[in-house]
Amino acid sequence: MERTADLFILSMVFWIAGCGGQQVSSEIQPMKVENPNVNAGYYRSGDTYIAGQPNPKGLENARNAGVKTVINLRAEGEQNQFDEKKVVESLGMNYVSIPVTSQTLTDDKADKFLETMRAAKGPVMVHCASANRASGFWAIHLNVNKGVPAREAISAAEMSGLRSGPVKDFVADYLQRKGKTPNN
Repeated sequence: MERTADLFILSMVFWIAGCGGQQVSSEIQPMKVENPNVNAGYYRSGDTYIAGQPNPKGLENARNAGVKTVINLRAEGEQNQFDEKKVVESLGMNYVSIPVTSQTLTDDKADKFLETMRAAKGPVMVHCASANRASGFWAIHLNVNKGVPAREAISAAEMSGLRSGPVKDFVADYLQRKGKTPNN
């Protein structure tokens, strides 16, 4: 119960900071990209695309835009429309699956994502179903791998699809415990 209260307070601090006009530098501010073949949002920040679920044409569009690696955060049971790994690899891109749900958010999965982002040939597309998990993990990457202050990383992620709830709570908690510049 105490941990839940602490997470709630921490989340509220980050939410208030985001609502309080937290500035996001132009280097990381996600820009909306038009791709009608991606479910939900599709944003670009530097060499990273943050997206909801792309269909095969959306993956082809990503490849044509220069994407070299696709990181799928959806759990195995979430997706059965097509074999994404097969499609991605047939398009000549690298495919990485790190299955995450709001119930299976762990430090190990965040750590694997960070390692994958460091090693990935870019540009990289990170996606889930709606861009919520993808945006949350991107915020962790911005802070830990790129040194972006936690509040700014979370504010940027909110622009690309991070919503309140378990994912946002996990991101805030992870950055508080393991992030660089956690209080900035």
